[in-house]
Amino acid sequence: MGLSTRKGFFFTFLALLLTAIFIMLFSSRPSLSPSPGFSSEKAKIEVTNSITKDLKDVFLPRMMLSSSKIALDILMKNISQSGRPIDDINLRAEELLLNGTLYGVPQPEMANHTLYNWSGKITRLTDEYFRMKTNITFYNVRVYQTAPWKVTFAADVGIVSNYSDIIYDITDEVLSNISILGYDDPMFLLHGKKRSITMADTETWNLSETIKHIANGTFTDYYGAPSFIMRMENDSSASACCGIESILNSSFGNYNYSYIDYLFWNQTYSCDKTGKYKNLFNVTAIGAMPAGTGNYVKLDPDHFGFYGISYDDKDEDICS
Repeated sequence: MGLSTRKGFFFTFLALLLTAIFIMLFSSRPSLSPSPGFSSEKAKIEVTNSITKDLKDVFLPRMMLSSSKIALDILMKNISQSGRPIDDINLRAEELLLNGTLYGVPQPEMANHTLYNWSGKITRLTDEYFRMKTNITFYNVRVYQTAPWKVTFAADVGIVSNYSDIIYDITDEVLSNISILGYDDPMFLLHGKKRSITMADTETWNLSETIKHIANGTFTDYYGAPSFIMRMENDSSASACCGIESILNSSFGNYNYSYIDYLFWNQTYSCDKTGKYKNLFNVTAIGAMPAGTGNYVKLDPDHFGFYGISYDDKDEDICS
C-alpha cells in the first residue's frame, strides 16, 4: 500500500474512530450527556474520567500506530534513496512524529500525521462536543526493540483535561509495535541491494535447512547479530536481544569474507585482517546448491555450530 493510499485510509480511520468514541460515550452513558444545567459533581467527574481514559487507551495508541508506521516508511525510504544510514533513530523519529520533518526537511507524507496534528483534532472535538478543554503534550520519543521481528515506537504523553473545573492531569507512555516482516533490510539497502525480511521456517538447523535458508534469502534471529534498528544505523555489533541475519549467496561475488550478511558488509572475517581471524572456510556442500548459488559461500567458525554444519562439509581454511 503506497503512502498516498495510506494517507487517505488514515483520514477515514480517524473519522470512524472519533465517531465510535463519541457514539460510545453518548449512547452507553446517556445520563452523562452534558447540558447547560448539568451540575452533578459526580457525573462531571465520570465524564472527565471517561473521555480522558478513551483518549489514553484508545485514541492515542491508534494515533501512535498510524503515525509511526508512516515515519518508519519515510526513514526506510531515506536509507534507500540516500544510501546513508540514519544517524540517530530516536532523534529522527521524534523529528518526524512531532514536527513532520526529517533532517529539517518537511515530509509531505507526515503533513497531516504528526502526533500534534492528530491530537489537535481530538482537542477541538472534545471542546466542540463536550465543552472540555484538553491539552496533550508529547516528549521523549524513542524507538527500541524487545523482540527480533518488531520495532516499538514510544513517547511519553501528558494529558490535561478540564471539564467545568474538574481537572485531570496525567502522564503516561503511548507506544506502537510494528512488524519488520516485509520491509527491505536496511543493510542491504545501504549497499545498493534489496532483500525483504522474511523469517526462516525452521526450528532445527542442519545443512539442508541452511541451504534452503540461503536459497530463499530468509532471515533468522542470532545472538551475535545486529537488530533491525541497529542495521538502520549501520551498526553491526551484537544486539542484546534482537539480532537478525541472513546468508548471502554467490551472486554477491567471490570474496574471502564470511557470507553472513553483516559480516560480509563490514568484512569482519576478511583474511586481510592480519592475525585476528585466521579461519574462514568454503562450505563445499553448500556449493552443490541449484544453479551454483552456493559456490562461493564461506562461513566463519562461529556459525558452523549454529547452522548445524559439519566440519566435514568444508574445504581447508582459505586464509591459511
